[in-house]
Amino acid sequence: TGKRKRKSDEPLLGANLREPMVAAEKAAWILEDALEGNYYNWYPDKKQARLDYLTLRRLQGIYDSDIVYLFLLAFFEVPIWCDTSNSFSFLTPEDRCTVPEGTIYLAGLPHIPPGFSIVFELSVMLVIWLKLDAEQKLQKNWFKKMDMDYVDRTFHSVGKTAVMVMLFDTVLFTIRRHNWRLAPFMRVVLMLCKPKLNQLLCALISIVNEWLSVASFWI
Repeated sequence: TGKRKRKSDEPLLGANLREPMVAAEKAAWILEDALEGNYYNWYPDKKQARLDYLTLRRLQGIYDSDIVYLFLLAFFEVPIWCDTSNSFSFLTPEDRCTVPEGTIYLAGLPHIPPGFSIVFELSVMLVIWLKLDAEQKLQKNWFKKMDMDYVDRTFHSVGKTAVMVMLFDTVLFTIRRHNWRLAPFMRVVLMLCKPKLNQLLCALISIVNEWLSVASFWI
């Protein structure tokens, strides 16, 4: 049989709670972090710490996929200026989005009924919250006592705030069906909370600043 390809969120070595953490398990933890570009001077020795870390890894894999799905949802959800009263009816974009006069131009993509979009958003928010809670548990129980930030506090706080705003906005939209929403902006915030995307954005900003500095000599 061929070798199975390792998934990016699959731990190199599992945890067995019936035995204390061995050196190989700690080495696997260090290597897994190093593969993500993270380096720390200290790691806990308790088996429960390793289990908490593995739980976070699994939730992180689901979280990464859900963030992409949230971004793609923007292309298929019913625009807020259209008719969102029929929550679970599959209507054509032409039937949902009408204007008294003139012609409107739509993307031609099918629309997901608002009710299904809301259920999907709530399920994704639950996963994101569980992931953030797992981060907090790992940081508080094992790394805080060593005065180490294993979890980025800024990203963690911004992520929790974004989820709470999304939840408030989704509940309010479910009740009132107003023609404005904050959730799409919070999706962008959550995407930027991903370290790699944030690093890419910072690099692009740095490049633009350098370009503007050079261009200023020619003006």
